[in-house]
Parts: sequence; C-alpha cells; structure tokens
Amino acid sequence: MSITRATRRIAAPIDRVFSAIATPENFLKTNPSKIVAIDFLTEQREGAGTRFSETRLMNGKPNVTELEIAEWVAGERVRMVTPELHGTVWDTLFTVAEVGGQTELTLQMEARTTRWTARAMNRLIRGMLQRAVEGDMDAVKQHCEHGAPRGPEASSDVSVGGRRSAQRTLKGPRERAALRSCPAVEDPRCGRRVAAVHRDRPVPRG
Repeated sequence: MSITRATRRIAAPIDRVFSAIATPENFLKTNPSKIVAIDFLTEQREGAGTRFSETRLMNGKPNVTELEIAEWVAGERVRMVTPELHGTVWDTLFTVAEVGGQTELTLQMEARTTRWTARAMNRLIRGMLQRAVEGDMDAVKQHCEHGAPRGPEASSDVSVGGRRSAQRTLKGPRERAALRSCPAVEDPRCGRRVAAVHRDRPVPRG
C-alpha cells in the first residue's frame, strides 16, 4: 500500500472549498485545462453513491477514470474510490477544516493492491502522481481564492447518462490533436459514438 498526501491553506470559506472538491462539476471548473469532461453514470450528481467518469489530459492524451463517491460528510470530508485498475484500487480522501481563519484542505490518496507487479508500477509512477496531486491542489486553491478562469477555458463538458448538458469548446491545439487521434467507438452506457480514450493508466483524483 502506498499513500500520497498534500495539504493547502486556502483563504476562502470552508463551504466554498468543500463544494469545489466534493461536487464533480465544480471540480472540473477548478482545472479546465486538464479536466476536459465529466460523464455522470447515475442520475444524482453529488453525495454518497454518485458514480461518474472523469476525462483529463495527460501528456496531451485524454484519459478516463471512473469514480464513485463512497463517503460524503458536508463541510468535513468526501471520499472517492475507483474500480480496480490493473490490480490497484485508488482511494482518495479529501478533508477540510477551519484553521486560523482559513480553510485547510488535505488530500490523502491510497493505492491498495495485492499484486507485486502493481506495487512495482505504483512505485515507478509515485513521483508523477505526487506532481499531479500537487497541481490539482494548487488549482483548487487558485479557484477558491480568485474565482474560475475566464473565457473559453471556463466552459465545461458534462453529461448525465450520455445526455450532454453543456458543450465545452476545445481551443487548445494539444486538446484538439489528442481527441482527433482517438478513433470513434460506441459507448456501451448510452449507445452514442464517442472518441475512444486511453484507459491504461490511473488518473489521480486530487
């Protein structure tokens, strides 16, 4: 088992910080240059039992991770868990607490596996995961203290059961090139034709 941790002090109310990390649509808004789409797999959009897939760019390529909100205590903590990915279950816990008039946000991401090959791979990517987590935490801090980005990058791409509720325009050349390189496949959840994306690597949620 390996654990990745990160903490930030944020000059924003605790409710604002909790909403930013606990609600998938709001988390997308904290880092729209990396997180490019959210697909809800349940009708509910927040709270324990919510399932969704998150698409983010990694090295210019879209990667999808499915997550379930396993625990939700408003204004205190939220825990999100992936299905087993190549022998590893990724369990991410966010907690918030008021400290000195600010909000302290802590992330703990636990990688659980019983396979030695998965343990070896997790050790190899540990530095990459730490950098990704730190980047996400910086993005949450920036968003909560200064607001969402302006312009096209602030738009979002969110769907429920395959029904698109908002359209995000991919303006960056890396994003457009990455999605053009993906062949179209049929999404078994909704029967629509979508771009195939890479699912070979875990995408840290945090």
